[in-house]
Amino acid sequence: MQVYVVEHEPPVGTDWPDEPTGVIIAPGERGLREVSLPTDGFTTWVVAFSEPRSRRDGSGPYERAVIPSALLVAADPVAEG
Repeated sequence: MQVYVVEHEPPVGTDWPDEPTGVIIAPGERGLREVSLPTDGFTTWVVAFSEPRSRRDGSGPYERAVIPSALLVAADPVAEG
């Protein structure tokens, strides 16, 4: 699923600035059997970014990251061409 990552309100140092986009490639730290609700605050997903991204605190760049589901928003699919 194509997603973009939103920032916390208010922003914190571990945010991903500029709402990077990526694709969910795997469940995060909790297995699929343990997923309760889409935004339960505990569920995470591994997101592969469309290009390497750094966090607001300057760490990175990362090609993929474990992101809480509450910070993920479904994006329109990117057209292949």
